[in-house]
Amino acid sequence: MAKHLCDCGKIAVYCYMPASERDFNPYVCDDCITSADSEGCSCNWRYTNVNAYHPPLDNPELPEGEEGKDWRWVPSQKENGGWQYIDEKGRPYPCCEYDYDEDGYDIEVKLYLTEEQKGWIKDFSNDSWITCDIHFKNGEISKEWVIDKSYFWITEDLGLTNNDILKIVKSEN
Repeated sequence: MAKHLCDCGKIAVYCYMPASERDFNPYVCDDCITSADSEGCSCNWRYTNVNAYHPPLDNPELPEGEEGKDWRWVPSQKENGGWQYIDEKGRPYPCCEYDYDEDGYDIEVKLYLTEEQKGWIKDFSNDSWITCDIHFKNGEISKEWVIDKSYFWITEDLGLTNNDILKIVKSEN
């Protein structure tokens, strides 16, 4: 299957989820996500100083494990007692806004429905999306989100077209 690639050309296993603008590539491989030299994202920083939080903590957050193997001080936050867990490569973990998929992310494309196919969807109501069972000529049935009663996403490699659809039925949830 075709996969999204990191800017370096490797298969991406991380995706920056808030990326709604396409000004940058939100897909990143394991090698490029972070480095041992990086301070990492502040969402993963922890503090031994109870006053570093608002409201202050009752007890400091103390790291577990071995320094330099399981955790390390955040260089710019060491005076404030800032530390972070690190992975087996000595790197800070990526921002919590990254999704991870060890198999990478399939490239998907929109398959726009024909006017006839749009008419097959009953009781669309006022929702902008619903789940539908898409019945294909090859006998497969795929549960998909149909958006604005006009399209759904399919994996690019499948090469499916509108001619491969036998019927579309609103799923019973």
